[in-house]
Amino acid sequence: MHDSGLLNITKVSFSDRGKYTCVASNIYGTVNNTVTLRVIFTSGDMGVYYMVVCLVAFTIVMV
Repeated sequence: MHDSGLLNITKVSFSDRGKYTCVASNIYGTVNNTVTLRVIFTSGDMGVYYMVVCLVAFTIVMV
């Protein structure tokens, strides 16, 4: 994880699949957002590779 809060997964593998939750909090409260990372194993003319699919669900709250 970078200081900016960015999560960068390099050299992704099938074991990286799963749910990742980002939690931010301050004096006003805490919010979180969960994404599901799917890693699909496939092969083609260029050899074997992994394709990453990131599914994001979020809620926008208007105040």
